[in-house]
Amino acid sequence: MTHRSLAEGTPLAIVHEFWRQAYDILLDKLMRGAHGMMWWSVFGLLSSSCCAIQLILNIFNFGCAGFNTYLGPLRPIFLAVTITLNARMWELAIPQLDLPSTPEYYLPCIIASTILTAFLSLLPEITAYRNSGTSVNSAASATAGACVEVTLSLEGLGCVACTSAVQNALQKCAKVVSTAVALEEKEAKITLTCDEAEARSCVVPDLISQVETAGFEATLQKISKTQNQDSESTDSPSKSEDGLISAVVAGLMSSSCCLLQLALNLLASLNVLHIGCAGFNKVLGPFRPHLRTLTIAWLGYTWFRSMRAKDCCKPRMSRLIFNTVLCLGLTFLPELLRASGGNAIAPPTDGAKRIKLKVEGMGCEACEMHVRSVIDRSSGVISSRADFKGGFAELDVAENWGFDAAGIARELKRDGFEVKLD
Repeated sequence: MTHRSLAEGTPLAIVHEFWRQAYDILLDKLMRGAHGMMWWSVFGLLSSSCCAIQLILNIFNFGCAGFNTYLGPLRPIFLAVTITLNARMWELAIPQLDLPSTPEYYLPCIIASTILTAFLSLLPEITAYRNSGTSVNSAASATAGACVEVTLSLEGLGCVACTSAVQNALQKCAKVVSTAVALEEKEAKITLTCDEAEARSCVVPDLISQVETAGFEATLQKISKTQNQDSESTDSPSKSEDGLISAVVAGLMSSSCCLLQLALNLLASLNVLHIGCAGFNKVLGPFRPHLRTLTIAWLGYTWFRSMRAKDCCKPRMSRLIFNTVLCLGLTFLPELLRASGGNAIAPPTDGAKRIKLKVEGMGCEACEMHVRSVIDRSSGVISSRADFKGGFAELDVAENWGFDAAGIARELKRDGFEVKLD
């Protein structure tokens, strides 16, 4: 049945029209999204030798598609073009930010474009850092007896994404204690919890089968005996530090860098540095729900991986709990600041009057807290409240207690905030 023979109102015509509209909507969304990202993500993809595409292909056991073979020699040129285009984008965008006609989504789009482009461009280095060193199977190492080291020669490796695919394939074997895949040497070294006879008869053929299933070729190079490693030694200090750094970074991003703004406010209180609001929340605030979703998902995955590994020893669990509490504390620091309330009431409340001040320059909850702390230190203030979204502060003041609104305005102006009596 052709399109011309579809009678209007028939079920088939309705379905055809639905899919046509769905296609048009999808195409419109993709075009708008690409335009909003300024198309720079394409250059980021080329600057990484299409590493992201190779990682996706690895999920389907496609093997090496050869992107790095052709694009790798041109990568310095693509990186130079990408940096130049992004610098030019910001050069053109900055003068437009203060114009009233500039859309609200303009700044978040160019920031997101730069972040995505940088991530795609540096994806090979990120993947290489993730694969650096030796991948350890703690569940196997905890029950390790006799150990042998197997060296496999690999064919088909073209980039760091391929080494990641091979490493994941080798980890599927229950006898594997640790793996290390070298891209330049095109070989993999695997430590197994078995003797040499068992390794030759069944474990090595299973490893080769797993590698071939992932889309690469592997042949046995040699088998040698090795010393068993204590399972506690696999929990290296560098991995613990990586977990702590990841928790701090995730918490800071999910709170719009609230802790950094608190540090700047402390420097202002100590009369060291007065810059007011640094603008972290103005940039990261619109993405706070999305960043918090990613942070919670990352924490859930970390706990799931730890429980699944069956290596919940006290030192490791203590670090995981500490990193989780630290990350959540930083993530929800803005809400904790608002829930902390103000200072205790010292002046008498009889005959108190309410004053509303217009405060310009507040950008986040940390700014609210700083403005409140300055107000609460003033004589005669019973209680105070600040709202950075509304740009105002309300305070209850006791009569005849020497309240000085002009002094508050001067002090806040020195810290980067403009105060006007509303």
